[in-house]
Amino acid sequence: MRRFAVIVIASALALLAAPAGAGMDVTVAPRHAADGASDAEARLWTPRPSSIVTANWNVTVDGQASSSLKEFRVSVVSDEQQIPPLAGTASVVKTYSLNTKTADTIQIPWDSTVLTPYNGNYRIVSFASSHATNSETNTILGLKVNNPPATPSGVRAVIEEDDSVITWKANPEPDITGYVVYRSADDAAFKQIGLAGSTRYKDADISKGVSLRYQVAAVRRSVVSPGGVTSPATKPTPPIAKLDPGGGAQPGEIQAQVPETLPELPPTIIKAPQRDLGFAPGLPFGQPIPARAIAAAAQAEDQLISTPTLAIRNTVYKPPFIAAALLMLVISLHLLRVGRLLWVGPGEAAAFHPPAGPRAGGRSPLVWVRSLTTNLIGFPWKSNSSRNLLSKNRSQGTAGRPVANKTKVGGATEA
Repeated sequence: MRRFAVIVIASALALLAAPAGAGMDVTVAPRHAADGASDAEARLWTPRPSSIVTANWNVTVDGQASSSLKEFRVSVVSDEQQIPPLAGTASVVKTYSLNTKTADTIQIPWDSTVLTPYNGNYRIVSFASSHATNSETNTILGLKVNNPPATPSGVRAVIEEDDSVITWKANPEPDITGYVVYRSADDAAFKQIGLAGSTRYKDADISKGVSLRYQVAAVRRSVVSPGGVTSPATKPTPPIAKLDPGGGAQPGEIQAQVPETLPELPPTIIKAPQRDLGFAPGLPFGQPIPARAIAAAAQAEDQLISTPTLAIRNTVYKPPFIAAALLMLVISLHLLRVGRLLWVGPGEAAAFHPPAGPRAGGRSPLVWVRSLTTNLIGFPWKSNSSRNLLSKNRSQGTAGRPVANKTKVGGATEA
């Protein structure tokens, strides 16, 4: 009897000391989307083995123990040595006190740009243990991260010497393998013309006078496709063309020309001090300014009046006022002469006509001119005594001439 009791107690102690079998105390189960679920719905749960992971996913794992949980851990691990350690939240670890929890869930937001910046092979490892010293591990193998790169930016194409040079900015992905360059000639379909290992490509196979446009796409390492995964192409660059030397202006140059005729535009006056146009040498008085001169003035860099086409075109050069003043002086002299004739009357009008001969009437032409000028404008040719004597002789006529001096000859007097 005593021996039987010892055997029972020893069996019970051995049963308690023996480790529990796998799955008997702790279980770890990832959550997967149902079969036939949409892509958006599948991304809410843990990807299945051998899945191709793109964009963002969630990793959701449930841990449960029959006694109580001691530790629960979920990690995303790379299966390639060439991939550096993951950044961000690559592992979540939880620990529990005795009899605190028997079940829990861990969820890791799988941001492919931060958590897995490199394309490659990955696995998800989940582990849970209980205070009864039991544990279980669940691993999802063969996950292939295969995200395409972003579209390149800053694409620019120019003509340098005889080649087209295309440049762009580097992509942010760390596993870029190169760039694809596409070309369109004269608005035809785009075709791949080459691969570039840097952010610069030179296209030497171009013809003169052909309009060229370019596009660029980035290529990233892929564990699904040997050729890599390609980004969407950029927008086409503005067209460029290779021109003959001396065959014309390069794109972007402006040839300034003065048109033969200018349209009738309303003048736009800029508030600024106006300049005096001055005198134009070689133009007759009253002639309008030619159209070419107006156009040249309108395009001058220091012009103060903008497009005053009508105002300048109607401008004429006027004669100086000196001619008008001389004309008024001649008219005034004629009016004075007519007034003098009317004042002295017809009886003395003959005094204003020159004599028939040098000695006609005993008066010389010079005396007549002086007399006439004196009567018209009162100009004092001589002194006052001479003028009085001239007036007296004119009133007496030839009879009033002074007597010549007489001299005595042989005691007689002779005229």
